[in-house]
Amino acid sequence: MKQMLTRKQLVNTLQNRSLSLVIADAGWGKTWLGQQILTNMANKYPCWSHIFHQKAIDEGESFLVQFANFLAEHGRLKLQHYLQRQLYTQQGKQLVWDIELKTILTESLHDFACFLWFDDLQVLYHDSLTEQIVRWLSHNKPNLTHLLLTGRSYPPEWSNLSAVVKLKGLTTTEIQTWFSSDSDLVQYIQEPTRFELIEQETERHPLLLKLFVILVKANHAKFALESFQKSQQATNYLKPSLDDKVNGLLEGIWHHVLDESEHRLLSQVALLLQPEKTNLIQQLKKHAISNIDDIIKRLESFFLLHLSMASMDEEKEVSLFHGVFQEYIRKHISHSMPLFTTTNQHHSKKRFTY
Repeated sequence: MKQMLTRKQLVNTLQNRSLSLVIADAGWGKTWLGQQILTNMANKYPCWSHIFHQKAIDEGESFLVQFANFLAEHGRLKLQHYLQRQLYTQQGKQLVWDIELKTILTESLHDFACFLWFDDLQVLYHDSLTEQIVRWLSHNKPNLTHLLLTGRSYPPEWSNLSAVVKLKGLTTTEIQTWFSSDSDLVQYIQEPTRFELIEQETERHPLLLKLFVILVKANHAKFALESFQKSQQATNYLKPSLDDKVNGLLEGIWHHVLDESEHRLLSQVALLLQPEKTNLIQQLKKHAISNIDDIIKRLESFFLLHLSMASMDEEKEVSLFHGVFQEYIRKHISHSMPLFTTTNQHHSKKRFTY
């Protein structure tokens, strides 16, 4: 039987590949894996990463502009010049995928050792400009270009791809190492068979384990175990899906760990579009929410909220810890009043299903 790789071993394996597609459902650690590889590769090559967004049917032109800026930073100006010329001559017409653009991309990447990572592959629309660019890169990129693609799925039209990696659960050793680094978790698993029960119920799924840990640290471990039992009862004692279990624990966190002020803040963050994320804290302070720093600090302590420095800006960017959490919160938006009204509300469009 082939031994399972730890996430660290998988990072080391994939960063030595020229092309990798990491495909898994939500919560298996695709984005974490990409971030680790990106961090390691940044010591060796120029790197650029991009997350595709569901809010746009096709972000091809925006995607190309950002890609051109990355190339220009490293002295490769052909794509930038091409886009400037097209914007001048097209007069509002959209760019199209053609032989000229293929040639420009080929020449721009020729003999250029770099690392590219594109996340959320599943939101690409078939035959959109973005999808055609990424499809071409995955099949025809120059040898020195290292490409990592991550997502819940990839288009079936992308044939003959032998570089697909499907993530599995964490190894027992990884979970033991994780739990042994936290005194609350060490104390919790001292009871005989409890660790084995956690492995069994979570199926070693990274997101489910993380949600379970949040409940343990908030003194609601009993609820987590009861939630697993309820999931099984709801499916007539058949094996419940991981989605059922994740939703059950999210319910527990929302109703048992978080208070109303935290609901309102998280609801606001879940509604934000990217440009708004960098000024949220200042906006909230302007609305005289005096305890905002305490609320954020508590949410950070449970790893439900992340603060990071926004590029080209001294303001901190606020984000939720996982896309599944954002999806869950948006289902509750209609039942809670945001802390302040955003100028742009999220309007989702039905995406193409592969």
